[in-house]
Amino acid sequence: MEAAGDIQRIKLAYAGWNGGDIDAVLAFIAEDVVIRPVLGDAVSGDTFQGHDGVRHWFATIRNTLEDFRSEIEDVIDAGGRRYVVFARFSGRGAASGAEVTRDAGHFVTLGDDGLITAFEGYESREGALRAAGIGGGS
Repeated sequence: MEAAGDIQRIKLAYAGWNGGDIDAVLAFIAEDVVIRPVLGDAVSGDTFQGHDGVRHWFATIRNTLEDFRSEIEDVIDAGGRRYVVFARFSGRGAASGAEVTRDAGHFVTLGDDGLITAFEGYESREGALRAAGIGGGS
């Protein structure tokens, strides 16, 4: 089943991120990926493009938030190799030491080759569901 394999690849990319292994993350990401992270307002207002952009995003997060993790709570198949990922971020401000926890939704698109081609972060799970054309959800 295509969806099961896609979801496994998404989970492996998140596991690589959480493990601090950028090469493991990049193994699941297309060279021309476009990333609009939910933490853009808090960490950097950028849109990140390509593998160099992913590396920059990774370094920005790691330099801003210590012990950063993005734990998948659920993945919803939106059809057409598009998925909504419900995740919980956690970490500690590098400068302040303040604990940070945030729930978010990610709208993730994979190409025909199974690599992630787009990753859009939303401050709410409902926002990610709407982006995927699923509606408000809960």
